[in-house]
This record gives sequence, structure tokens and C-alpha cells, in this order.
Amino acid sequence: MAVLYNFFFAGRRLILIAITITLQQYSILQIILYIFTSILNSIYLVYYRPFESRYQNYLELFNELCVSSAGYLLFVFTEWIESDDIQVNAGIALVGVLLLNFMTNIFFMIGSTALSLRDLYRRRKWYMAYLRI
Repeated sequence: MAVLYNFFFAGRRLILIAITITLQQYSILQIILYIFTSILNSIYLVYYRPFESRYQNYLELFNELCVSSAGYLLFVFTEWIESDDIQVNAGIALVGVLLLNFMTNIFFMIGSTALSLRDLYRRRKWYMAYLRI
């Protein structure tokens, strides 16, 4: 099942597009289905761990939890909540979730690049020492 991650990823995107197009009049139902697909994806990530790296699995799960958090905050922007103050605060929280997600992903990308460069340097250093022999 871990091999099918890309299939599930693309399938989920298609489902979200279909939900958005077909349920334009039902924003609450859109959000509920959006959160439901996010929860299903989180369960898949925890159960199957589709990536080789433990950190990549954790990062993908963190990303999915941020998506779920953003989905829950979307309820505030429906017709159920009429208070502008609550919507402004929820908007600030949503921006905070997105910034946290963005900064965490940037941190992992920089760390991964640094580790790759370190390994490359060590291999080059070893190779140069090997050629001198």
C-alpha cells in the first residue's frame, strides 16, 4: 500500500476538485468532506508510512495535520459565524498555521540539503585521499 502513495495523493486532489465543483452551494459540506479526506490521509500516513525516511513520514504527517487545522478554521468563515472579530482572529490563526507549516518545511529542506552536502564533501574527501594512494 505504501507504493500507492502517489496514486492516493493524485486521487485525493481529484476528489477535492470534484467536491469543490459539484458542491458549490454547500460550503459546510465541502469543509466536512475536506477534513474527512485529510483525516483519511493522516490515517494512511500513520499506518503505512509510505516514505523510506522516518523524518519524511513525520514531515508529511505534520503537513497533513496543518491541512486539517486549516480545514477546521474554515468553519469560522461560513454563514454560521457572523462576528467579524471572530473571523479576523481565525484568519490570524490560519495565517499562523500556514507560516508554521511553511517554516517547518523550509527548516527540513535546509537541514536535508546540509546533510547531503556534508555527505558529498565526505565522499569527495575520501575519493581524493584514495586517488593519492
